[in-house]
Amino acid sequence: MNGFVGTDIISRKIAKGDIVNLDDRELNEWIIQIKQADNEFPKLKTILIDTAPYHNAGANAIQEIAIALAESIFYIESLKDEQWEPERIAEKLVFHFSIGANFFMEIAKLRAFRRLWSTVANAYQLPKEYQHVTTSAETSSLTKSILDPYVNLLRAGNEAFAAVIGGIDFLHVAAFDEAYAESNEFSARIARNIQWILREEAHLSKVIDPAGGSYYIESLTNEIASKAWELFQLIDAKGGIIDVLKSDWIQDEINQVLEKRQNAIATGKQSLIGTNVYVNLAEPITFPAEFHKHNANTSVNRLSEPFERLRKKSYQLEQMGVSPHAGMICLGPLKDHKARADFATGFLASGGIKATWSKECMNIDDMQTFMRETNYSYYCVCGNDEVYQLFLGKYETWFSKNNRKPIIDIVGNITTELFSQLKNKGISGSINKNQNRIEKLTALLSLWEVE
Repeated sequence: MNGFVGTDIISRKIAKGDIVNLDDRELNEWIIQIKQADNEFPKLKTILIDTAPYHNAGANAIQEIAIALAESIFYIESLKDEQWEPERIAEKLVFHFSIGANFFMEIAKLRAFRRLWSTVANAYQLPKEYQHVTTSAETSSLTKSILDPYVNLLRAGNEAFAAVIGGIDFLHVAAFDEAYAESNEFSARIARNIQWILREEAHLSKVIDPAGGSYYIESLTNEIASKAWELFQLIDAKGGIIDVLKSDWIQDEINQVLEKRQNAIATGKQSLIGTNVYVNLAEPITFPAEFHKHNANTSVNRLSEPFERLRKKSYQLEQMGVSPHAGMICLGPLKDHKARADFATGFLASGGIKATWSKECMNIDDMQTFMRETNYSYYCVCGNDEVYQLFLGKYETWFSKNNRKPIIDIVGNITTELFSQLKNKGISGSINKNQNRIEKLTALLSLWEVE
């Protein structure tokens, strides 16, 4: 029998948050199973090194490669103690990776891994025929969203493309609705067809090494390989993969990477189409029973989850008859307010807050009429800096005559001096591209929660 059947006992433990309890008894049971399988099916590959839990916890390419190498050393040394030769162990190995959204980075990750595995194989004095190792891949769970879920098809296609270009032997493309539902016949068929398109229509099976010779990819591969080898050596110096996992050191390193990624999503520096940009508030959303709660040992922390929680909160408010709605006070002609009004509308939509634009407000009376007619709890003032100076210098007269004082934000990165002046006239805060959107939108939704 040929093929592969295996379990990575280390990754399985880390996925369950139970790595501290990995003991010699479990390792011995695993070794017994490997030996039995070898006796009955000598050509079957049975030693899996699965880096997907680390990837889906937030690890970057460098960390994934270093961990894969460190796990391989642990398994090789464990079986050497059982009098297995390194060549025999190498024949049994399968390395499994999860492929993320950064197309060129993921291609380089797979190429860098194979290069470093050759270094490890040479250290064990493996002959050339044993230096090729089987690699498999799956599309990432970290990058998927329950919001605008058909975008997941594009993400999966991009990830699958990178995996094939990177030279994997086996590929699993997850269904686009996997994040929130049991896959059905339709979603499973679409996932399968992504692979068929890459093979039969993109003809990726016709080229041995599509990325070979690309200066950018080769340069990126060299950089990743160098840094991953340094991290692997550091793990080895700290006692190996089991010790760094039990001490939570590697988890802390992964968490730092995850926090940077989450911050990039929250501030809009990284886009998730349909989640933090280009949001469609009219689409129906299927919310899972509960969202994952992140801790150092969990294996899946989707980057979109904070925005999904905001959308769920706004949906619940609507179900209670309180619709989160904001008024856009558009100052001056279209050319003066459109850019900032568009930005604010998209910003608010990512939290499930709908926006209604005023007509072109050419004077204070236009502003007053719009606010009286809508009577919202929250407004955004949109215009350029010159218009802000012109209009809002007169704004306090209107504000002081209103018994019901709504929350009013200014849109844009305006100067500290101007913002101080506007705040004295009743402006509450601002919306700008440098903000943490999760924090801002959470605070805004509390306005309607009070209602």
